[in-house]
Amino acid sequence: MPLDDELHFSVLDLIFIWLGLVTFLFDLGTDVWVLAYFFLAGDYFWGGTVLFLIIFCSVVVQLFSWFWLAGDREQLRDRSHPELSPALKCEVGDRVLRLLHGLQLGFLVRYATALELGYRAYKEGNTVVLQYTIYLVSDISMLRLFEIIFESAPQLILMLYIIQLRNQMELHQ
Repeated sequence: MPLDDELHFSVLDLIFIWLGLVTFLFDLGTDVWVLAYFFLAGDYFWGGTVLFLIIFCSVVVQLFSWFWLAGDREQLRDRSHPELSPALKCEVGDRVLRLLHGLQLGFLVRYATALELGYRAYKEGNTVVLQYTIYLVSDISMLRLFEIIFESAPQLILMLYIIQLRNQMELHQ
């Protein structure tokens, strides 16, 4: 089997980006479910604790996302080779990106950008777009890792504590 030194983007890569987006949205939905269960059951302390974990994690992840994205955009603008910076069809200004990150939607912007560039890299075979797509997907993966460290692990420990404290297990836990 010959070794192919050339990078390429496949349909499988696009599927994995979509799968990552689906798991992100599923995680968001389960967070809302747990919050709704606690608040509707009158467990305001536990609901507030989970809400704090979610908000804290989201703010930290969005801050990292914004600073990384702003730095990336500056580097792309400062390059002396304009053809190296891939032109995005969904390119938006810094104010809009700042607003979207403030509204905690930076993850969705990153996924949309990665999907668009991934599709372009798949169709066109442009190595510059491919390298930037890989860079964006790596950023998304690192942000998801931060989300696991700051939100999912503390939520798991909290749920285990609540189960132990109540000596019963509910479906949402």
